[in-house]
Amino acid sequence: MSPTSNDEYSPSSVAYAMYQKYVNSIPLYRREADWKQLGAKLPRATLANQTIKCSIDYMEPVCQLPTV
Repeated sequence: MSPTSNDEYSPSSVAYAMYQKYVNSIPLYRREADWKQLGAKLPRATLANQTIKCSIDYMEPVCQLPTV
């Protein structure tokens, strides 16, 4: 199951964007500029939407696990 709603963006690119945002504290507008320099069109709105979708799909169930 792909975390993206279409096959245009790979799961690893979305994971990398989330890693850069939350671990390295790089804002999405800077990630957007980095992708643009590499010749890839990856708007920050898409990065934000994919981050939200992955958070809901993959992290929310983890947070809902019963504590031991």
